[in-house]
Amino acid sequence: MNDIPILELEQQTEVDDYSKKSLLQGYELVMDLNIQDQAWRIEISSFPKLTEIGAWRKLRKDEQDLVVGNDKLYGGFYSTSDISFLVEYCHSKGILIVPEIELPGHSSAAVIAYPEWLTCEDSESGVKIFTPEMTPPNEWGIFNDVYCAGKESTFQFLETVLDQVIQLFPHSPIIHIGGDEVPESASWMHCSKCQQLAKRNEEYSCKIEEISLFKQQQLYSYFIHRIYTFLQSKGKCMVGWDEVFMSNSTGRKDNMSSKDNLIIQSWRGTEGAQRAIQNQIHTILSPTSHCYFDYGIEIIPLKKVLSFNPFKLCELDMKHVDETTAAFILGGECNCWTERMQTKEKLQQMIFPRVLAMSEALWCEASWMKQEDISKDGHYYVFLDRCQRHYGTILKHLRIGKECYPLECFVDEKNQDVIHLVKVDDQDEKQEIYFFIPGITNEYVKYENISPQSILHSHANRGEVQLYTQVIRNSLIYGMKQVFHLVFHNALFCQVRAIIELNDNGSRCDYDSYVLETTNKNRYSGDTMLGLRTLVNGVRGDPLCFHSKEWIGFEGTPRVEIICSKWRTELSSLSRLSIGCLHKPRSWIFMPKKISFYYESTYDQETTNQDSEKWIFLGEISCWDPSFIQEHLQVTPEMLRDEEQTFRFDFVLSNIHPTSCSECLTRRSGGNNIHSIKVVVESYHHATTPTWHHSQGGKPSWFFLDQIIVNS
Repeated sequence: MNDIPILELEQQTEVDDYSKKSLLQGYELVMDLNIQDQAWRIEISSFPKLTEIGAWRKLRKDEQDLVVGNDKLYGGFYSTSDISFLVEYCHSKGILIVPEIELPGHSSAAVIAYPEWLTCEDSESGVKIFTPEMTPPNEWGIFNDVYCAGKESTFQFLETVLDQVIQLFPHSPIIHIGGDEVPESASWMHCSKCQQLAKRNEEYSCKIEEISLFKQQQLYSYFIHRIYTFLQSKGKCMVGWDEVFMSNSTGRKDNMSSKDNLIIQSWRGTEGAQRAIQNQIHTILSPTSHCYFDYGIEIIPLKKVLSFNPFKLCELDMKHVDETTAAFILGGECNCWTERMQTKEKLQQMIFPRVLAMSEALWCEASWMKQEDISKDGHYYVFLDRCQRHYGTILKHLRIGKECYPLECFVDEKNQDVIHLVKVDDQDEKQEIYFFIPGITNEYVKYENISPQSILHSHANRGEVQLYTQVIRNSLIYGMKQVFHLVFHNALFCQVRAIIELNDNGSRCDYDSYVLETTNKNRYSGDTMLGLRTLVNGVRGDPLCFHSKEWIGFEGTPRVEIICSKWRTELSSLSRLSIGCLHKPRSWIFMPKKISFYYESTYDQETTNQDSEKWIFLGEISCWDPSFIQEHLQVTPEMLRDEEQTFRFDFVLSNIHPTSCSECLTRRSGGNNIHSIKVVVESYHHATTPTWHHSQGGKPSWFFLDQIIVNS
């Protein structure tokens, strides 16, 4: 987490308390104070280096304005007096603060501060070298340096720390220990101490049934079980992310003891919560699908938060579930990881108004769901009216975020000179749409016809149109102002076919225009009604909304061949060919390595066997060539490796030909019409992310495509 000043936390507590009282009396609000890789934020008197070293890290490029003067490091921590003040202040407001001390993973800050206590030793050299200049990571990711499971000093350290944490948070009956995201490549597998522990346990296992440590999963179980036992001895309930239960860390399969002292927090979907309920263990739900407020509203809009229902997500029938089973669901939690939130205003924008929807979903009696005459959409609109009233009262001094992206835009397939604007919530009659087209309208014009299929004439010749929109609701701007980039070209709504190479072994799949089942498991598959024809629908993708239906994403795919054909009018020459791509390293999305362009003439198609194709090479683009990057993309290679940057690029064939593309094509085709175009996209590091990425060659990377543009 970022270092949030104590005064800002106090102000946030005031707002939380006011919001809680305004919404519903008598319910407890819990705040989670989390210790992560990037910094150790709590003063521990027994281990002063935790804050002397572990609380400070090097600046990222986007953080240069966070420090004053010549400071090279960013950070800070909460002193014991800060913690005591905040804990008691929140307690007086009915707000419980729960400490979360991440272990055994996400522990880089502590390991760097006390390597002699906590770090694994290399099996060959017996030494793990940490230099005084080392600081906690300044990126958000999964790191291999975890607490050593084979050193007894690790547990002496953690027990001492947890003892002091328990004293600092006297009102909390629970201690969160994290337990998530311990990588398979963790240093345990190369540590002489951990391997010695495994060997000793192997000999012991021959005599008595006990936890086996042959694999890393068992080392993990051993680690969590020791912490669980310690907290149990202190009378505290342990909370852990769903990995804790999914690996059965609290004991043998036949001895899930002291279930009342264990809570599972399910974040990777709801499987962990469902398994906990089946085993009569309490659970808290915070799935990424609804509860991660560091995700933007393009992923989790306000309406989706309001729909959060732990019972339904756990596939429990609310009408027939018994009270005993229901009692195992303690509630939900909205998470907001602040690594990328450098100001309190940014934090407020991400939290509000979505936290109001979460409060409504979890605290209010859901009697409206049982009334047949009130739809869920109807309840959302009523909630939205109340929510907007709060903007001028309890929230008037805050930077309020937006609720959603309220509009969708598309080109009419039959009449390709018109544009449709559609409200996402088409039943909300209070929404008024306004639009502005530079060069056509001098100001925002009201979209008079409220029919979802109403038609907006572009009044534009073939070319590009930028459509600026905003929605007014209750005299307030509702949702994000949106800009739609529309492109009118010769291949609009043509037929599209794709041959997708699934792996390096040459396995391929052939898909037609309306079918797309790639390795992304139906995520990022474009417009479901158009399928692959999303690539020729005339609407460019928004680089800030890669979840939108204008993008098609390919995960771990080495190569894709996209074939466009069957134009509405004959195509005798080309002046321009291009394809749009997204580059967003923070989300494992990279622009392609290479793009090649081909065409097939009507003559070639008629004279060639129908089962074969005769493609004529037009040209290719080496996307990562430094000279091409600087000359045509107008960025630098360093900017492309900056994970804070997001780009959308059009890779244009005509940009790299000294002669015009139309002359080249006319000469090559011999005057025949163009029957089809093929664009071959080759992935950049498809199997793993590049080594310069924060995941350090981790899971498979993606490439995203939006518009193939063909101009005669």
